[in-house]
Amino acid sequence: MATSLDMSSVPDAATGSSTKLPPSKKQRKSNNKRTNNLINSSSDPISSLPGFRKLPVELLAEILLYTKSPRDVLAVARCSKYHCDTLMNAGNQYIWKYTRQHCKPAPLPDPPKRFTEAAYAAFLFDEGVCEECKTPVKEMMDSFGLRLRLSRMQNQVHVVSIPSSLSHVNPPRSETNNSFLPSGSSTILMHNPAVMESHQTFIETLPMLEASNCLTGSGLSVKHYPEVSPVYRSSQWVSALQDYLEASRTPETYQKYVEECSIKAEWNIDFLKFCANLYRWKVQYQKAYQDNKQFNLQFATNLALKHGQTQLDFLSTPTYGVIHRNRLKILEHMREEDYTNHKEVIDSELLSLRERRTRQANAKTHQITRDAIEKHYNRLRATKQLLPLPTLETFRQLPIMRQLQTSPRPHLSTGATATGTPGNSQSTSPSLEATLDNSLKSPIITSLLTSQLAEWRESVKSSLAQTLGFPKDWKSADPRKLHPVDRVTARFICGGVGGCGRISMAFKEDECLDFVGVCGHVCSRPSSGPGSEGKKEKKKEKPFNGKRFVKDEKAINAMNKVLNACGISDDDPLSLNELENIKFRILCTSCDARIVMDVNSVIGHSHRHSDMQLVLVSSAEAEVILKPWPGMPSIASIESQRGLTVKFLGSTSGSKDALALKMKKGYGCRHCLQGPHQLGEQGKERDAVASTSTTTAGAGAGTWIGTTASATASATTADTDVDTSAPAAQAQSQVQKSKKPQTQIPTPAGFTFDGLRCHLKEKHKVESVRDEDYFYSDQLKKACEENEARAKKRREKEKEKKQGCGTRLTYYITNLYEDNEHSHMMRPRPLHLSNFKTKDKPKMQFLSILRTLSAFLFFAAVYAAPTPLRVVNKLQFGGAGGVGAGGTGSAITTTEVHARQAAAQAAGTVTCTNKAQQLSSHDCNVALLSLGPGGIAGAIQFLRPNTASVTATSGGCTVSAATTDGSIIDVSKGRLEHGGVKGFDNLLDECGATPGTVLVQGGATGGGNLLVTISAA
Repeated sequence: MATSLDMSSVPDAATGSSTKLPPSKKQRKSNNKRTNNLINSSSDPISSLPGFRKLPVELLAEILLYTKSPRDVLAVARCSKYHCDTLMNAGNQYIWKYTRQHCKPAPLPDPPKRFTEAAYAAFLFDEGVCEECKTPVKEMMDSFGLRLRLSRMQNQVHVVSIPSSLSHVNPPRSETNNSFLPSGSSTILMHNPAVMESHQTFIETLPMLEASNCLTGSGLSVKHYPEVSPVYRSSQWVSALQDYLEASRTPETYQKYVEECSIKAEWNIDFLKFCANLYRWKVQYQKAYQDNKQFNLQFATNLALKHGQTQLDFLSTPTYGVIHRNRLKILEHMREEDYTNHKEVIDSELLSLRERRTRQANAKTHQITRDAIEKHYNRLRATKQLLPLPTLETFRQLPIMRQLQTSPRPHLSTGATATGTPGNSQSTSPSLEATLDNSLKSPIITSLLTSQLAEWRESVKSSLAQTLGFPKDWKSADPRKLHPVDRVTARFICGGVGGCGRISMAFKEDECLDFVGVCGHVCSRPSSGPGSEGKKEKKKEKPFNGKRFVKDEKAINAMNKVLNACGISDDDPLSLNELENIKFRILCTSCDARIVMDVNSVIGHSHRHSDMQLVLVSSAEAEVILKPWPGMPSIASIESQRGLTVKFLGSTSGSKDALALKMKKGYGCRHCLQGPHQLGEQGKERDAVASTSTTTAGAGAGTWIGTTASATASATTADTDVDTSAPAAQAQSQVQKSKKPQTQIPTPAGFTFDGLRCHLKEKHKVESVRDEDYFYSDQLKKACEENEARAKKRREKEKEKKQGCGTRLTYYITNLYEDNEHSHMMRPRPLHLSNFKTKDKPKMQFLSILRTLSAFLFFAAVYAAPTPLRVVNKLQFGGAGGVGAGGTGSAITTTEVHARQAAAQAAGTVTCTNKAQQLSSHDCNVALLSLGPGGIAGAIQFLRPNTASVTATSGGCTVSAATTDGSIIDVSKGRLEHGGVKGFDNLLDECGATPGTVLVQGGATGGGNLLVTISAA
C-alpha cells in the first residue's frame, strides 16, 4: 500500500497517531505538445535518462542499493507516481532498510513503532522553515525530539523558567494569550519547569530535548536523554496542563485520562531514546561532512594548480561543480578519475569561462574609456574650449577618440584572466581611468583633437553655405568678412529629408538654429511602425548630416529688414554688436497690438507672421509705447527680465524658484495695454512725436521697414537715436505744450504666469508665449493683492450677514376684503437690519426655530378663521373703515390705538393725495402705531387698487408708492420694482425701524385694510 512521503505521515511524538493533510491539488495539464515537451525535458531530472521511468523493479532496486543513502531513495520516490508506487510497495521495503543500515558514516538507528521507512527518511532529510525567522532551512532539525529547526542566523533561543508560584495556575489554551510567558518570539521553550507531584501523570508524555547541546552545537560534557535536563515547548506544556486540569474534575474522566497518558508516555519514552541515538548519528554525519568537504576542496586546488587554473575556475564549471557537490552529499572523496573521465568537457568549459571573462574585461575597459571621453567632452564644454563642439556621439567618431575606444588594453584583460576573478579588474579600473584622463589632457592628443575639430567644422560650414545659396568653397579676399554661416542672417531648421524638426531648449526662444546650434543638434526621431504609439523607447541618435538642415526664411527675411533699416552689413564682424545697441526700438506692425522688442526677440517673433513688417522707432517713442501705465517696468527693467519665459517653460521649470515666481500674480498683458484702441490721445501724440522727429532730425526713427526700404535705410546712420538738435528739440517742446490732459489708464488685470498663458491663447490667439508679450510689475502685484483683500473682506462681510444671528424683521402684507372669497395673502419676505447683528450661534438657532413656529401659527390662525377676521400679533382688525375691538386674541383696544395714532401724527406730518378721483369720501385715515423708543420714522398709505398714489414724509425719510392690483410699486432711491419689498426694506433700514405693528386702514366708505406687521425673528 502506498504511503505519503510528506511530513504529514510522520507520527506525532505526543499522540503517536498519524495526522494526514488533505491531498494537494493536481497540476493542470497543458494541451500544448511543445510546452509539455519543454517541461518534460527541463524540469524532470529523470527524463534525460532513457527508459528510467519504466525501469523494472529489479534493476531499479539494484541501482538504489548502490547509493547507500535513504536520501537518494526518497528523491527517486518523489520523481513520479510510478516510482512512488513501486518503492512504497511492502515487498520493496528492503531497499529502504538496506540503504539505512549501510548509510555513511554509520548505520542509522532503527525507527520506533508506527514509523515506516519512508516516513523515517522524510523525517530525517526533509527541508523545513526556521521557527524564529521563517527562512527556509535545508539542514536537519536541531532537535528531533521537539521537531525544532533553526537557521544559521539565529544564535540563541528564548528559554524561560516558569515560576513555581504559577505552576498551579490554570493557563489558557491559546498560545497567543500566555500572560506568564514572554512574547515577541514564535519559539518559546521552558527549561526545567517546577513540576508538582500531581503533574507526573502527564509530564512523561511531553517531548523534550534529546541532548544538552542541541541548540548550542558545542559542549565538553554532552548529556543525552534521559540524563539531560528537561526542556519543553511552552505551548505543549500549557496544553497538557490544561487537559490535566479539565480531566481532574471527575473521577471517571481522570481515570480515563491516566490510562491514555500511560500509553502516550510509553511511546514517548521510546521516541526520545530514538531521538537521542539519531542525534548521535547526526553529530557523526556533520563531522564526516566537514572532513570530506576539506578534502575535496584541497583536491580541487591541487588539480587547478596542476593545469594552470584556479580552484574557483574548476568549481564554476557545470560538470566538475556538479560532481563536487554530489560527492559532498554522499560523503565521498573526489578522485582523479572524476576529472580524467570528463577531461574534454571540463577543458572546453574552462576555455569558455576564460573567454567569457576576457569579454567582460574588454567590455569593462571599453566602458571605462567611453566614460573618460564623455568626461573630457563635458570638461571642454564647461571651460568653453574648442567651441563650437559637435554632439557627444559625433565627438566619439573623431579619429583620435575612435582609436582610444577601439584599442585593446592587454594589461587589464590579462590581469583579469590570470587572477580568474572579475573582481580583480575592478582594482585596476581607477588606475585606468587616471591614465586615460591624463592622456586626454596631454599636448599631443589636444593638438590632434583641435585639428580634427577644425576639419569637421569646415566640412559643416561648406554644407550649410550651399543651403544658404553660397558656393561650397566660398572664400573672400577680405579676411574681415564673415563666413555666410557665421552671419546673423544664417538661421536653419532641421526640416530637410530625414530631419526631425526638433529645437533644443537653448534655442527654444529663437525657434531656429544658428551655426553653433547646428553643430550641437541631436537629431533623433521616435520609433515608427505599428504598435509604436504610446511606447517610451530610447531614441537612437542619427549620424550628423548637414544636408538635413534648411534655411529659416522667416527669420532671415526679418533680420535682413532690420539690417537694411539700420544700414548695417551682414558680413561686418561688428554687426551683432551694433544690432544689440539698438535695444528695444523695433516695433512689429504685423501684430494687432504695438509690440516693441529688441533684436534678440525679432528672430523668434518672426515665426508668428508669414511676412513680418517692422518699424524702427526712437527711444522716446519706445518708452511711451512700452509704459502706457505708470506701474509698468522701464526699458532697463525689461532687459533684466529677459529669459523669464525660457526659465518658466524650460528645463528649470520645476525648480522651487521658478515655481514661486510663476505663482506671483503680477504679470500683465502687453497686448491689452499696448493696443491702438487702449492708448487714446497718447497714440496721436506719439505719432506726432514720430513725424516731428523724422521731419526735423532726418533720422530713421519712424522708418517703415519693408521690402523697398533699402533706399531709405542707406541714408540712415548707425546710431539711430533721436536727434537732439535744436529744431528737433523745439518741435518736441511744441508737441509737449500742445498736449491735452491725459486720461489715466486704470490698473490692468494681473495674472499668474499660467493664467497669462491662458489669457493670451484665448483672447489674443497667441499660442507660444514670449518675453515681449507680457511684463512683470511689483506695483501690479501689490494692486492685485489689495483687490483680493477687499474682495475677501467683502465676502466675509456677506457671509457674516447671512450666517450672523440678530433681530430679523419680517413683515407680512395682507389685503383684507369684505368678501372672504377674494381675500389673499402675499408671501412673507425677510428683512435684515444691520442694527441687530450678533454672533451668538445658540441664540440664532433658537430664534430661527421661534420664527418658524410663529409663522406656522399665524398661517394656521388666518386660514382657520370662519370670518374675514385675521389675527396678527394679538391685534385684531375687521370690517371696513376702522379697528375692531372684539374677537379672540385682541390685546390692544380702540382707545389705545387712537392714542398711539395721535402720538404718531404729532411726531411728523403726513399728507395724502388722491390724484385719480379726488373723492372727499375717500379720506386718508392713517393709523401709525409706534412701538419702541425710536419709532418708525416713515408712513405707509393704503389705497384702493388702480386708483391713486401717495407720498408720505416723516422723520426725514420719504417714500413714494402707488398700488396696482394690491401690489406696491416702490420708486424710492431710483429703483422701480414690482412687489414693493426692496423699497420698504430700505426705508425701514435707513430710518432705524424697531419691532412693532403698523395698521393702515381705508377710508370711511370701506375698501379694505392694509396690514403691515414688523416682528422680531
